[in-house]
Amino acid sequence: MDLRPYPNLWIFMASNLLMFGLFCFRLVLDIQLQVMPAFAWLSFLVCLGSLTGILFTGADLATKKQERFQGKVINIEGQIIHVLTTENRLKRLRINAAWARERLKADQEVEIRLTHYTKMPVSITVLKDSARTETE
Repeated sequence: MDLRPYPNLWIFMASNLLMFGLFCFRLVLDIQLQVMPAFAWLSFLVCLGSLTGILFTGADLATKKQERFQGKVINIEGQIIHVLTTENRLKRLRINAAWARERLKADQEVEIRLTHYTKMPVSITVLKDSARTETE
């Protein structure tokens, strides 16, 4: 199941750029008008946070580097799925695509690919559906 996260990454990048520009402008105005230092400090922190978001999202979009792991779906709660990896580590993933969550069931063996920095799911491949083989 291809989850197509890259359009969402572009939207996240655009919103971070907009927020960075607005709060940098606000920071310059706060310094020139000699507003309370707390407001200027808050603008600086928001600029720094949005710049960090721009860097991480840009790195994911530029490199298309992905992490892979295999595991077994343990539990599905709303948008969160819990996967026990082959290294016996429990991973929590948020899957926003309802059609993808409906295809997943507990006790399925899956391979999941994530973007490198933002850890957004790129694709989920069902390797073995053990729930189906037990009933047959």
